[in-house]
Amino acid sequence: MFKIEFQEPVSFLTGLTDRLKEVAGAVSSYNYLTVVQSSGYGKTRSICELTITLKRIPLIYVCFRNEGSTGYPPATPLSDVILKELVAAKDIDDAHTVAGQWIRAIKTYYEKDLFSRPADLLNNKVG
Repeated sequence: MFKIEFQEPVSFLTGLTDRLKEVAGAVSSYNYLTVVQSSGYGKTRSICELTITLKRIPLIYVCFRNEGSTGYPPATPLSDVILKELVAAKDIDDAHTVAGQWIRAIKTYYEKDLFSRPADLLNNKVG
């Protein structure tokens, strides 16, 4: 999928790993982590590297790219619907409920493939 060796941006994976462990062990928070940043910072590559390094952590990758965009990776199918539902949420608790429903739906649909082939997910080859 990637042609050059990974060059970690300023301990990004270490920070993500630490945060994932913190979130996974917390009783009072939701057990997921979002990664948001401007284009070109290496989010996609870092997340793929993280799933390869920490195979025990499942990955549900969603790209909210605008329809018709030529950027990479392509938008996740139905991401426009997911985003509209999140934006329409009445408060943060409602947004967490919406996000949880989508995460469960995606996980159920892809089952084992979701966690074992992140590169295929990015290229819309799973299904």
